[in-house]
Amino acid sequence: MNLNDYLQLPDSRSVSELRVLIKAKSEAQIRQWQHGYAGRRPNWANRVALEHATGGKVNVEEWGADCKCTRLADPAWPHPGGRPLLDIEVAKSKAEAWPTAVV
Repeated sequence: MNLNDYLQLPDSRSVSELRVLIKAKSEAQIRQWQHGYAGRRPNWANRVALEHATGGKVNVEEWGADCKCTRLADPAWPHPGGRPLLDIEVAKSKAEAWPTAVV
C-alpha cells in the first residue's frame, strides 16, 4: 500500500501524527511524499520509520526498486517479514555508478 492509500484509510494516523512519530521536518514533507511531488521520496531512515508508524502497511519496498532489502525476523516489528535491513550490495552498486553518492 502506498502512503496516499494509507492516509485515506479511516483508521490511519494523520499526517501530523506521522510527522511526530517519524521525526520528519514538516507535515509538508510528508505530503510531498504522499503525492510524489517533484518525484520526492523519503530517505531510507524515513521509509523504515514510516513502515513502523503505519503498522507495516506502507512498507519500504513500496518506494521503488532502489529499496531492495533483507528482512530480519523480529516479532516486535509490524511487518510479517520482519525488520527491513538495507541491502548493502545495492547501495554499493549505486555508489560505483554515481561517484558522488554517499553510502
